[in-house]
Amino acid sequence: MKLQNLRALRALMRTGSVTKAADAIGLTQPAVSRLISTLEQEVGFSLFAREQGRLLPTRQAELFYRRVERVLDGVDDLSRVAREIASHREGSLVLLCTPQAGYTVFPEAIAAFTRQYPNIRISLEIVERRDVARSAQSLHYDMGFTAVPFDAPGPSVRQLFTLPARLLLPPAHRLARRRKVEIRDLQGENIIMLTKENSIRPKMELELAKAGISYRSGLETSSPFVASRFVALGLGIAVADPFSPLMIGPKQLANRPMSGDITLTYGFFFPESRPVPQLCEEFVTTLGHVVSRHRLGPVATR
Repeated sequence: MKLQNLRALRALMRTGSVTKAADAIGLTQPAVSRLISTLEQEVGFSLFAREQGRLLPTRQAELFYRRVERVLDGVDDLSRVAREIASHREGSLVLLCTPQAGYTVFPEAIAAFTRQYPNIRISLEIVERRDVARSAQSLHYDMGFTAVPFDAPGPSVRQLFTLPARLLLPPAHRLARRRKVEIRDLQGENIIMLTKENSIRPKMELELAKAGISYRSGLETSSPFVASRFVALGLGIAVADPFSPLMIGPKQLANRPMSGDITLTYGFFFPESRPVPQLCEEFVTTLGHVVSRHRLGPVATR
């Protein structure tokens, strides 16, 4: 049963005239008559009867047409849906993200993105850094974001950018008045360290050793968020990723750029062997604008 036959039936039911039905669907009168005749053969009953020169639908045709109308409305709606998907007015986006960016810049990026594409459904899955590889292989997603490299055979990293770590200070600290802090300025400071599993720890220790800095360290934590909170409470200073300090307001926590080679590289990763949806590319751009607005850079992209 072809859609063209059903559309001919709909046109004839609505207009009551073969001439008007032909005009409505852009066919000739004989073509409409043939389509109706073929449809009658397929359904096994008459659709119209002639009475005093008028075409009247049979009771069976009226019952059949109720279902035909719903089917054609659904087909017509598919065209609308396709247009809206093509123009990003409809669709969905499933994102994976580690906590530091997931709790800070990602909600801001999603807010900006949904203002531009209000009918796009977005799902944000927060996964710990150590679980990224497993999640990337077991979860359905369109795009993920994490520090790289990470050990996963499936996903392909398609875009990268590198950001410097930030020095976290209590707002009243002597170094908070500076626009940029030198490693040598940390002499004698009480530094809250991240645990050795965090990639910042060995880089920080190397920079301190190269500069010959003596420091105190009575606290360490695996969480950059907790380190930020410790600093806000006046327990010391810390070096963390650029996203974590955004969880705490500037009245409680100052963060400054610092000399030395302590950087983190972040990657957008995508499922292997699947084309990257255009919506993902749009979201990457939006996220980049948010990162730039927070002045977390300079951002090095590669």
